[in-house]
Amino acid sequence: MIRELVEPHPLDFDWRYDQPTVAHLSSLLRGRGPILALGAPSVARALEMEGEPVQLIDRQPYQLVTNHWVAEIDVQLRLPIARSNVAIADPPWYPGDFLDWAIVASRSVGVGHTAYISIWPDSTRPSAGTERRSLFDAVRSWAHVVEHEAVLHYEMPRFERGAIALGGRSQLSTSPRVGSLLELRVLRTPPPIRHRIQREAWIRFVFDSYQLAIRLGNPASGDSEISPHPYAKGWKWPYVSARAPEVGQIGLWSSRGEVATVRNPLPLVKTLQTVVSSCTSATFEAALAMYPMLLDWGIPRPPYVRTLEWRHQQ
Repeated sequence: MIRELVEPHPLDFDWRYDQPTVAHLSSLLRGRGPILALGAPSVARALEMEGEPVQLIDRQPYQLVTNHWVAEIDVQLRLPIARSNVAIADPPWYPGDFLDWAIVASRSVGVGHTAYISIWPDSTRPSAGTERRSLFDAVRSWAHVVEHEAVLHYEMPRFERGAIALGGRSQLSTSPRVGSLLELRVLRTPPPIRHRIQREAWIRFVFDSYQLAIRLGNPASGDSEISPHPYAKGWKWPYVSARAPEVGQIGLWSSRGEVATVRNPLPLVKTLQTVVSSCTSATFEAALAMYPMLLDWGIPRPPYVRTLEWRHQQ
């Protein structure tokens, strides 16, 4: 296995802390273990390298953290979380995700302990300020909330650079990449996380560092018909926001912002399973002969140093 991370994928809401932010957060947690990191792999890596007792929970398999449980954060009852003294959580910046992750982090550390969690600024979207105030009220029912003055800074992922190049710096095409850190001092055990409606299954393929995701959904019969998304620029997606127009139509989505709609994903899944096992460029080209448009995407050619197939809910 190569010792580098995979490219961030938009489905993971994968904005990664910059190094000064990793150093700042590590300084808050150092020496207070055991430590739980929820969706904060860069902090977990830094702490683990220092010999700190840290457990990472994150659904992306390649995080270069030894004590890593690969799982969805919001299936709390199935997570083998050991009792921690302190937690750090970096959830997707949407109210439901924030509340679930805050609850999991707070229940994991228990009464009398502390959980840190990131939250978006008021400028993120028109409803951001109202959402923040509502969440503060909810969390205060079980924790004392302190908002730190120091801000969190995030690196710009490759897919966002592509979105800005196509869509400009509109609110749907760029992210704030600056957040706040909340300190939750747990006063009482929070309620269990809410039950979510059934979400759709995706299958993810990793080719070296490139990621390609396929929505399984409710497949139709026949071949996989791959078509440009009506709001894409060619095959490129000019947005990063979940509020982008008809984002639910995307059936094929890469870590480089390439998107398409797919009529029946199952034949395409079988084809990509063949591609994963390809050992030469000739077998790669032959496998994708039915989908010539994908030959122009950024999918790396074999031989591969690392490949993987995995599934998640979205």
